[in-house]
Amino acid sequence: IITHMNEDHADAMVLYCKTMSDATAVESATMTAIDRYGFEMHATLPDGTYPIRLAFEKEATTPDEARVELVRMVKKARKMLSSQGRENAED
Repeated sequence: IITHMNEDHADAMVLYCKTMSDATAVESATMTAIDRYGFEMHATLPDGTYPIRLAFEKEATTPDEARVELVRMVKKARKMLSSQGRENAED
């Protein structure tokens, strides 16, 4: 899962950071660990690299359940980013 996320879904990890953590100025992110409760990333910001941990909504006891959670989270992040864009357009 970690290799797949880092090779094929780097954009999703940046999105997770921007919408689900305090690392909103993230430039890149790399998944470093995953367990049944969530996953860890190293987020690169203009002033350095920081660890980020995000929790799954539901415990993932199999790789497929982890995939389902990661997909759910990226859909939620896209929705959050979309609503932020609409709010900024109204300002």
